[in-house]
Amino acid sequence: MTSVPNRQKEIILYIKQLIASGQYNVGDRLPSEAELAEKFNVARSVVREAASVLKAEGCIEARRGRNGGFVVANRGFDVVIDRLMDLLLAGKITLRQAADVRLKLEVDSCRAGTANVTDETVARLRALDAAMLNSKDKSEHTRLNAEFHACIGMMGGNKLQGILLVMLLQFVGRASEILTDDVQSMHSVDEHIPIIQSIEARDVESACHYLTEHISKAVNRLESAEKDLLTKKIHASFARGDIIQI
Repeated sequence: MTSVPNRQKEIILYIKQLIASGQYNVGDRLPSEAELAEKFNVARSVVREAASVLKAEGCIEARRGRNGGFVVANRGFDVVIDRLMDLLLAGKITLRQAADVRLKLEVDSCRAGTANVTDETVARLRALDAAMLNSKDKSEHTRLNAEFHACIGMMGGNKLQGILLVMLLQFVGRASEILTDDVQSMHSVDEHIPIIQSIEARDVESACHYLTEHISKAVNRLESAEKDLLTKKIHASFARGDIIQI
């Protein structure tokens, strides 16, 4: 009979292989505690112990709520995103530059993957879009939007490209949360519909067209929010007397 510690190792190895193979990407929900317990014929406590090891290693994280469970963690993305935010706040890079790189990566993946997209991917895009529509929480809405676009970014099959896109999406998402309280209007869920429809129809050119249009509008909205925030700061400085009016 296989010992409990060995069962834990099997579960840990199994989940790591799911992630390494690309079957599950950052933010994806992994098989549930009950599913893993049944698969490996162990008590749920054994699965929880395996999950604790994976969480300590930074491979997975627990998420609460309706879509709760274990999900694939960022694996250090926060460090990179923090650095990008420092560069943005220092004026060394701009949101426009980030958007230009993001646009190239995502549209390239869309072009490479739309013709052979799976029904499962289309269903996931629809589910994420519906979840965004029903989301009232600022952070959840930003996360769902990043997952929606990351899903498109993974369609091309280039895993490194997909990972870079995920980091950029999280960076832009964090910036949008700083710039405005109304992230729903920043992401404009309605603009996702023609993208999904074109991908479902395997219409490469239309999918890339609507995606490019959507991303361009999104960055314009962000830049407008950025200017509004700067204007408010300047007005506040005038009011405090920090800036001398000539």
